[in-house]
Amino acid sequence: MENTIAVTPGHTLVHWAHKGKSVIHSLQPHESGETRGGIPLCVPQFSVQQRDVAGCKLPLHGLLMYSDHGDVSHNPDTDTITAISHFSATEKFNWNHTVTTKITETANSLFYHVTISRAPDCPNPDQMPISLGFHPYFATHGSDFSFKIGDYTCTQDTPPDDVFVTMFDENKRAKDATLQTANHTITISSTGFDEYCLWTDDASKYVCIEPIWQYREFGLPNTGLMPGEEKVVTVTLQVTPV
Repeated sequence: MENTIAVTPGHTLVHWAHKGKSVIHSLQPHESGETRGGIPLCVPQFSVQQRDVAGCKLPLHGLLMYSDHGDVSHNPDTDTITAISHFSATEKFNWNHTVTTKITETANSLFYHVTISRAPDCPNPDQMPISLGFHPYFATHGSDFSFKIGDYTCTQDTPPDDVFVTMFDENKRAKDATLQTANHTITISSTGFDEYCLWTDDASKYVCIEPIWQYREFGLPNTGLMPGEEKVVTVTLQVTPV
């Protein structure tokens, strides 16, 4: 297979190319001092600002992407990478939980299956709040690009700036989104999310089209997890060369 992928212990995809051309902007330092690129997973709380969540102070993009304690394995028979991280309750997030990510690569696609499981014996009696973000940095290659989510369209001339698009159906299956670049047409399909967030701070290099699931603190009716419950989301990225 021409495609190659690598995953950090924090479940972040480092890069992904199709037929030698980058689909995902590779993970690398940014002039801001932060890291840009790859496909980080924002779990268990993806917030637009750092804030108290149920009495816990979380990093801006949750805990997972900053973790270096995950177990990563590769099954060459199925081209599947599995990453598993166990979190014990701390002052940052006072719930025991496990995050399991399975990434399967084919010739033209990536399939993600992510499970967030609250421990059955978690001592905290309150709901475990979860807000999930699948955060791909799609490479734009400095050329004209456009994307469409339902009836919402955007081009490089009108780049996104923290734009939220709510147009998912009642069973929480996300409508497909399509990104057109000079090299690829990329279709994003997902289940278990309820909005897209669109963002970039360097449209010549990347644009983020992010399926997200928002906890009720953001005004939506979604609830958290009780002991032994889990939340499952999936994302498929399908690539067609131009």
